Amino acid sequence: MYRFGRSPLTRHLLLQLQRKLENSQFDRSVWYTCRMSCFDDDLRRSFLQCHLDEAASEFLDSSERTSDSFCLQIFYRIAMMVLCLFMSLTDMNGYSALP
Repeated sequence: MYRFGRSPLTRHLLLQLQRKLENSQFDRSVWYTCRMSCFDDDLRRSFLQCHLDEAASEFLDSSERTSDSFCLQIFYRIAMMVLCLFMSLTDMNGYSALP
């Protein structure tokens, strides 16, 4: 019945570890390819194929590290519970993106 553990926290951590292992073997360049057969001729002529570059790879790695940080995610959840009394989620996201 409880394949990954009884505690919701244990299940979450084990599923997160499993996803991380799956993602480490995933080819990210797949995200940057398009099936050109789905486009009409005009769009094909103006289409510029992009590739996974070093900056995008660094951003993805940084995003993965941030999402893997358990303490940071707990802090975000607590901050959201307090801040939602005063502002919307959209406002919180906007303020968090400020430099």
